[in-house]
Amino acid sequence: MQRGEVANPMASGGRGTDGAAGGPPETFCRGNRVQGSGFRVQEMCSFPSSAWERTSGKLRLPGTKQSFATSVPKQSLGTSRVQGTSLGIMLALVAWIVTCATPLLADEPPKFAAQLATLAAKCDELGLAREAQLTRDWVIPRFPGRQYLFVPSETDATAPRSGAGDLARKWHENFRKLRAAEADRLFTAARQAAEAGQPAQVYRLLHEVLRENPEHAAALAILQDAAVQPRRWVVQQPKLPHPQLGWPAGKHWRLETPHFVIATNHSSREALELGRQLENLHALWRQLIFRYWSSGEALSARLAGRDEPLSRPRPKMNVILVKDRAEYIAHLAATVPQIDKTVGIYLNKRHASFFYAGDTSVYPTWYHEVTHQLFQEAGPSAIDEPGERQNFWAVEA
Repeated sequence: MQRGEVANPMASGGRGTDGAAGGPPETFCRGNRVQGSGFRVQEMCSFPSSAWERTSGKLRLPGTKQSFATSVPKQSLGTSRVQGTSLGIMLALVAWIVTCATPLLADEPPKFAAQLATLAAKCDELGLAREAQLTRDWVIPRFPGRQYLFVPSETDATAPRSGAGDLARKWHENFRKLRAAEADRLFTAARQAAEAGQPAQVYRLLHEVLRENPEHAAALAILQDAAVQPRRWVVQQPKLPHPQLGWPAGKHWRLETPHFVIATNHSSREALELGRQLENLHALWRQLIFRYWSSGEALSARLAGRDEPLSRPRPKMNVILVKDRAEYIAHLAATVPQIDKTVGIYLNKRHASFFYAGDTSVYPTWYHEVTHQLFQEAGPSAIDEPGERQNFWAVEA
């Protein structure tokens, strides 16, 4: 079965069937909707962390001004998407799978919040306005019934600026000490969740541990995932033509990330951008759907110090990023009917996703189609034609 994200002319900020760009992405307060991933991604204006918030099919990502959500029914290459009750059932099912009545063990305790408030007040007294704001913004507002997910951070946004004085450096030292203590508390909470038989909660908590202390040795040893390590990726420029796409030697780029192989004829910059987006998505997907790709037994073994992988090794997933929409259509038109009605597609028989560069409004489609690819290729088993005979609503919801 071929899947494609069909252009939606009614989605503000998206792309219509004629390929014309829509309006600019909106901010958190305006809550703009664009065609895409089935998630909602909004700016968390109050804090500069790497936390994602999930509730009722929504994801919020700090640091972005885009808001993604399915807004009108769409079609997948001529096949009508089941609407109404089925979509509601799917969203409820996903929410139930993720929450499973799990207590929110990761909530910041009053002690940690109070310690940060005291530190921020001291910064006010010393005239450290930036440091006071960073300290206050670090606490994540928590709401019942929501899951909080964490993606790896490549840099420390709280680090003192170049030329900062002794007071700023002393603040950062104390700030990190408080966070390290909170990381230890979270790690204890993860062990308690393991004893309570909640492996998905354990896995999410371990990511939060690394938010507070990126050097927490025990959490790093358990996760043992390249996605949580510093991203020192190297983009290569092959000296041979691309074997499938025919791009001339020296005119295309190749990037291997921990879980993807990206080929593009646009630029090394776009390869890195796509790599960052997809690895963040992969980290979120693993936290949301832990039991699909791993098991409680494997995680418990790692908690006990045994060298057991969380999942068996799988081939990296292929993603093709062509230079523009015209080439995207030209390359796939002969084999994919109505490709001109799509803005991105995952072809399971070719084991590859196809996108085009230069248009940030289609990022939601990247997430949507690669989520198909993750379920098809990153799990232990998948049928060749998912949704072909039944349950298509569950595949495309």
